[in-house]
Amino acid sequence: MANGTDVTLVSTGLLPIRVRASGGNFVDLVDGQVGAVTATGDPGPHGYQFTSSVHLSPGWWIALILIWLTPLAVSLIFGPSEELRPRDDDPAGPGSTSGPASSTSPAESSTSPAPSIAATRGAWVAAAAPEPAPAVLRAGSQSRGRHRAKKPTRPRLPGRPAVQRRSGQRRSGYRRWVTGFSVLAITLGAFIPSTQSAFAAKITNSVDTAASATYFTCASAATATSANGGYFAYPLNETTFTTAADASGNTTLRPGTYTGTATGSFTSSASAPCPRDLPSRAVTVAGGVAGLGNAYVAGSGTAASDPEVFTIEIWFRTNTAGGRLIGFGSAQTGLSTSYDRQIYMSGNGQLNFGVYPNAVKVVTSPVVSTANYADNAWHQVVATLSSAGMALYVDGSLVASDTTTKGAQVGSGFWRVGWDNLNTWPNATTNYNFNGTLAWASVYATAFTLAQVQSHYRAGIL
Repeated sequence: MANGTDVTLVSTGLLPIRVRASGGNFVDLVDGQVGAVTATGDPGPHGYQFTSSVHLSPGWWIALILIWLTPLAVSLIFGPSEELRPRDDDPAGPGSTSGPASSTSPAESSTSPAPSIAATRGAWVAAAAPEPAPAVLRAGSQSRGRHRAKKPTRPRLPGRPAVQRRSGQRRSGYRRWVTGFSVLAITLGAFIPSTQSAFAAKITNSVDTAASATYFTCASAATATSANGGYFAYPLNETTFTTAADASGNTTLRPGTYTGTATGSFTSSASAPCPRDLPSRAVTVAGGVAGLGNAYVAGSGTAASDPEVFTIEIWFRTNTAGGRLIGFGSAQTGLSTSYDRQIYMSGNGQLNFGVYPNAVKVVTSPVVSTANYADNAWHQVVATLSSAGMALYVDGSLVASDTTTKGAQVGSGFWRVGWDNLNTWPNATTNYNFNGTLAWASVYATAFTLAQVQSHYRAGIL
């Protein structure tokens, strides 16, 4: 699209989703539905962004609420209750001889029958007690008028149940509510919709069509390719500069060795390509600067045979033109006497790839104002040699090639990163050290296609 990018999507989740694109446009999808949304505005350094979330209509929410409330209603109506033994009005409890006071005289109380107590279906019944005797005024009393006896408590009649308290029923209702809300909480946890959602997409615009990326990290790109012929892959993300780890995943790993003659030859840099790779670090090389000696990463201690089919890949960032980024030479340390299969930078910021099949053969990036790669930005450079010839790629694009050169110098040697001999090679600077930041130096025993180069490049910038 002229004003953005169209994305065709299909929902692969169970619940309805809303996919929102950069610029604010969105599309709502149900399971299996296909739709399209247009991303607009500035894509930014990482491209257009698409996010999805569960999106339910009011009808969906009502249905889910009814489902959630059903267990609560069932538990409240049919939930278990506990029947407690009711108590009568006698604070001393059933069977106690204490109760309503009587004003009987000692003589009367001695002949009065004791209340008979019987339990009938859990309710306590007390037999009727005799009427209390009235109070009698004694002779010589100084008070005037009548004195009334305290009105006795009305006795319960035989067969009449005692007044029962309701505490047992209140406790039963309380426990039902607790049970109901517990069931509701468990149900909500089990059935509430997840905030995760899923979709698959195909992106089209006015110039190309793309599916999802092959790799999203440089590590996954290097590992996958190494399984099909990789030799080594150095992330160069160390903070102590002794051994450069080999992240190729090969059965036989070939770690490198940081080689520098002065403190400060290597420093860890937080600026790195491949933003999804962790740790996000690279190494800054300062060989030959301000009195420092040569600084480089030497390959494995075992000499390698000379490959006739290969791919060299490295990421770099510098504002100082010149130096050798990566190559093959006869010596593991010091200057090599035989050297080719190398990528190096000219004094004007051009990139060169050269081999020596009994003569120097070099392909060079074009001399244009936009092709000065000493611009303090991250770049990917890839060089290949095969029966199809030489090819040089920068940032996922083919910039130079030679279909007539199909071989290189014969002889075993060592791969090195950051420095080695460039004597007599065209466009080379007199300082053979590369001064800048390096990451993901890799060698593969196959020749990459353009599609492979681009998939590795996208892994480093997305």
